[in-house]
Amino acid sequence: MAGNQTESEKAAIDRIRMTLQKGLSRFFRNARGLARFTGPDGQVRKVMFGLAPGSSDVIGWQQVVVTKEMVGARVALFTAIELKRGTDSLSKEQGNFLIAVAEAGGIAGVCGDEHGAAALVAECVRVIQLGGTAPPVGQAMH
Repeated sequence: MAGNQTESEKAAIDRIRMTLQKGLSRFFRNARGLARFTGPDGQVRKVMFGLAPGSSDVIGWQQVVVTKEMVGARVALFTAIELKRGTDSLSKEQGNFLIAVAEAGGIAGVCGDEHGAAALVAECVRVIQLGGTAPPVGQAMH
């Protein structure tokens, strides 16, 4: 979510992060934007922040215990959760970012709250542990 963020959106993102963050899994708020500041020399500088254009509101990794079918090691799956509520819709860049994460084997999707995020991650991990691949972004984004 670019631009000004209402308190309720920030609270929703924080709830998603806290719901998903268990064990060695870690999730972060990914604010994107442009900051302008004046340096000691008086010159105005611009600094872009956030991961990338279209990157998701919540990013991180989901720790997965790899089953014997998966060689038995632990892996961290890059996870991207985009928060959309009400009439919010994905930008083209956001959709492309989620597709790229899913196609690379990560967990990616859209949810409206922490319950949707937890369900999305749990289902993707379940499918991966059974030897499959996470659902295509189109299926994960409901």
